[in-house]
Amino acid sequence: AQVYDLVKCGLPCPPFLRAVIVGGEHLSPTLYHLAQKLKWPLLPSYGLTEACSQVATAKLSKKNQPLVSNTTLKASDSLNDESAPPPLKILPHVEIKIVKGEIAIRSQSLFTGFLPLDKQAPGKSSSKTNKPKTFQYRKKSDWYFTKDKGEVKKGFLALHHAGQIKILGEKIPLQNLEETLLRLTLKHRLPGHYLLLPIPHARQGFKIALVSDSFSARHKIEAIIKDFNSLVSPYEKIQQLYFVPRMPLTGISKISRKALLKQLLIDS
Repeated sequence: AQVYDLVKCGLPCPPFLRAVIVGGEHLSPTLYHLAQKLKWPLLPSYGLTEACSQVATAKLSKKNQPLVSNTTLKASDSLNDESAPPPLKILPHVEIKIVKGEIAIRSQSLFTGFLPLDKQAPGKSSSKTNKPKTFQYRKKSDWYFTKDKGEVKKGFLALHHAGQIKILGEKIPLQNLEETLLRLTLKHRLPGHYLLLPIPHARQGFKIALVSDSFSARHKIEAIIKDFNSLVSPYEKIQQLYFVPRMPLTGISKISRKALLKQLLIDS
């Protein structure tokens, strides 16, 4: 989110910064390329709250040094020549293995244990469930399965981010559509936040909706939708537009698609 804001505002990197480690979300190739043009030396990383640390981080090398170009971005700048973000080097304090595509890690920095929480049934009083909880220790030799997908190649970790849905039997990679939308919103410097939301549909499987928290930009957004729909396949087009006062966030400040569906009174 911070990289997006820096790029959208066209803010060049201060000359005293050697590197900027970026984590928390997948770093879009479009954002990476445009940040390079603004001379931001970005190092993508993968880390876990459960590990209290980074797990894999890009190395500082010529590949991720800023591009030599003007620091002022224009709407006419080509977004088709971006370089991909650099690979992630697995850090020495972490062991990684891949089991059925899922990343499992083992490290001294992993969490010690956890305190289980009772799930209270709806309508029942909580007075009977206030029993002392027992802290459960995790075996240090155990592997922790992250639920993230990826693969390991020669000490580097490649993450698999592309979620897929099916519309009329066709597999739709959401990440590709999100890249297309990102390019358009940055090119036109739209205010606010934008999210492509797959909405369950009885006949199609899903339909694509655009959700925004910037009602003031609605006329520009309509133009963006027209441009977007001209660039994608017929079954990938945005079919609906929603405005919300603010985007619902998770506890770690990511937009919650589930909460958004509930806010829009859509059954997931």
